[in-house]
Amino acid sequence: MLTKNQMIGIWAALLFLSLCSLAGERDRGNRDPSKSYWMTCEESASKGAVKEAAGGTENIARAVKGAGENEARESSGIFLTDSQRTLLEGLLEELDQGDLEAAGRRMNQYQQELEGIFYGTSGGRACRFVPRTKQGPARLEWDLSGTGLVLKGPGLIFYGDITGQGPEGQGISLRFSGNSRPRYDYAVGFWKNGRLNGQGVIGYHYYGGEKGEAVAKVEKKGIFQNDLLNGSFIYKSTNGNGRESIWTMEADKGILVLDENWEYLEDKMEYRRKSDDNQSHVYVVPENMISCVSWRNLLVWNPE
Repeated sequence: MLTKNQMIGIWAALLFLSLCSLAGERDRGNRDPSKSYWMTCEESASKGAVKEAAGGTENIARAVKGAGENEARESSGIFLTDSQRTLLEGLLEELDQGDLEAAGRRMNQYQQELEGIFYGTSGGRACRFVPRTKQGPARLEWDLSGTGLVLKGPGLIFYGDITGQGPEGQGISLRFSGNSRPRYDYAVGFWKNGRLNGQGVIGYHYYGGEKGEAVAKVEKKGIFQNDLLNGSFIYKSTNGNGRESIWTMEADKGILVLDENWEYLEDKMEYRRKSDDNQSHVYVVPENMISCVSWRNLLVWNPE
């Protein structure tokens, strides 16, 4: 039969092994193998717990206290530099005013800074920007639920009401892309469960001084069902001279519906449709693309 002192020793050893196992599991569970430079607050606390546990009961108590302090710091948010705060405040204000071009230009101008915030400050995790108030400084929160600006990637942001399922209600999704021909893509409308559901507008805009017949803007406006255009919608294209062409089309869950206004050219194996307001402008769809789900929102919250 084990003595009282032996029993105490066994329980102490089991406690130490449990702490080590817990720390190791937390370390493996949080590490992103593609981003070796990132260590979360949880990882740091876990490593500290392992190191302190080796020193005995007193050190274990200090380790547990230190882990709790790290978790409290994480829950209170990640604080920003003045330049980071100014950048995100500017984006928030422009989106608040519905000025997508100004926000797109800002994202273009500060590409490296946004990458630094997303990959460095936030550790490659989606985060919500919380502006400074009388109660506290500006910060990033990993709890995305709330109203305002969310960084989903270095060049992809969401603005509006966000829940655990993603955007909910009126909202904007904006993405910057391109260097030689800078442009922003957008999706504006009513969201439900992280998808466009209801009236919405999607499109893109090249704003680098497009001239002549080159396409400068494209807009698709209609009713969306789970990110897919469904029913009658309007497609509008604007060239570098500011000339607009409009087509009224129809889609069935993202697939184009052909009607009598479409003309099939057998030798070219394509369908053509003249614009509503300019008979000299035609929209062309290759035959092999007719059955594709082509009319959809590409700025999705959770890519499949």
